Amino acid sequence: MKRAILKLLFTILLFILLIVPHCLHFFATGDIQKILSDGAWAHIALDSLGYYATCFGLIFTVFAYFKKQKERDEDLKAERKDRNEKIQSIERENIQLRKKEIESRKDNFRPSFVLNKDMTRIIVIMKNSDFYLDNVCYYKTNDSNGTYLGCLKHNDEIELEGSNNNYFITGETLIGEQFIFGVILNKVKVYKALKEGSNPLTPNDFTHDDIAQKIENNWISFNRVETIPGIDYSNEQKNYIEIDTNFMYKTVGIRANMVLNLTNHMFEIMNQDDVKKVFCRTLHTLSADKKDYKDCVRYAVIEKLQEILLENIDTIEINLNNMSNRIEYIESKGGNTDIFKENKTIPTICAVNECIGDDQNNIEDTISIFLCIIENSDFKKEINEKLSYIKVKILSCIEN
Repeated sequence: MKRAILKLLFTILLFILLIVPHCLHFFATGDIQKILSDGAWAHIALDSLGYYATCFGLIFTVFAYFKKQKERDEDLKAERKDRNEKIQSIERENIQLRKKEIESRKDNFRPSFVLNKDMTRIIVIMKNSDFYLDNVCYYKTNDSNGTYLGCLKHNDEIELEGSNNNYFITGETLIGEQFIFGVILNKVKVYKALKEGSNPLTPNDFTHDDIAQKIENNWISFNRVETIPGIDYSNEQKNYIEIDTNFMYKTVGIRANMVLNLTNHMFEIMNQDDVKKVFCRTLHTLSADKKDYKDCVRYAVIEKLQEILLENIDTIEINLNNMSNRIEYIESKGGNTDIFKENKTIPTICAVNECIGDDQNNIEDTISIFLCIIENSDFKKEINEKLSYIKVKILSCIEN
């Protein structure tokens, strides 16, 4: 921009210089009419040929300078671009090398699974016998609740419980990487590790055409996918995509559990098959496993349970007459029992709020009163349509 302005100013200056001889002639003669008369301009110009030659030479030189400067700038720009591209290329190569090094390091902690001789158990194989897996869960089928196995080390075995297809194993490596393994299509073993910062639940919508891209963005395949005899693998990549899509479709529910990073206690809650059992198991867990939960977490879960009761005020009720033989127990825990002297059916949340109130100084007594009321409440069947939703809300609260 600056150079363009200078070029324009120089051009204007040259035009001014062209009329300098005529101006000088005017000052010398003082006769403007003579200068403007026919032929006067030509005579002045002929007399000033040397001057004009110098001016045009200067014009040519300056414009040649501008042209060379432009060419030089373009060469410098191209050279700079080429240098930057080389630097970026080197950086990309370094990043790829670092990624490979990180991936190689992660791969050292990843498991392999092999069947034992009688094909009734699967054996954990680690690259280093000192490494182990954490939060391991076994799913006999893709729609089973699963079994929490905790930590497994090299050569430990998992009982398949009679399953020989569509069974799955989830867990974490020693460095915290989540993985899922499964056998589908009778003989195909699939190993997937979750990419850092990704969501195990992705993909969970199979109505679009971007499934393969979502899998690639969120998951890493490790170990080899075994081929199926009799299938043409000339288009291997397409078959891998089909296998991955099949695998992800079957494991949506299992991968939802991975989001929660389940512990053994949480798994017990997850395995309940109706909402009332979920409430009871949650309260039993909060009461029995004091060392595993801080009081702030226990209070948070109590509040979450109250929130769920309020959301479902019409489907979770209690007949106050059912509590007549529990009044003394509730009073011993410091609860208010005035409401139980009536004989009517009310929403459970009203009974909980009346008994517990806002003063929850003793969390143990609060849990005991809450559990007593829940055990005597009536949960209508339609509430079980929200079973998965309620589990996730409670488990997310415990996890956090």
